Amino acid sequence: MLENQQLLARKLLERVAEEGLSSGQPKVLEFLLEHDGCMQKEIAHACSVEAASVTSLLNKMERDGLVQRKIPQDNRRVSQVWLTEAGRQKAQMVRDTFTRLEERLFQGFTSRERQSLLDMLQRIQENLKEDGSRE
Repeated sequence: MLENQQLLARKLLERVAEEGLSSGQPKVLEFLLEHDGCMQKEIAHACSVEAASVTSLLNKMERDGLVQRKIPQDNRRVSQVWLTEAGRQKAQMVRDTFTRLEERLFQGFTSRERQSLLDMLQRIQENLKEDGSRE
């Protein structure tokens, strides 16, 4: 499983690097495509990234014109993160890249096999997220 994850990550990063994106940015862009205007801590939680790493990612993405941060009038202690038009285009490119890779991953699988595998992987993920106190 680790080897599969590494191969998938490498294929994805090769494709998005051609578009000037670095590691970590694709996941953030895709999340923002569905959750535009969210808070930074929501990005960190959803993308399983430390808050400091998200800050660093967003600083670079803001410099590159992919996102902008806005402080809401009603709560000046937080900032919301929004995609720019350039960021929205990059996010769509990331989504299209994920889709093409997924199609390649499941080449030769029946829809039933595909769903069965996805269900099993979901169960594995849930097991890994469980409290490890039973170990």
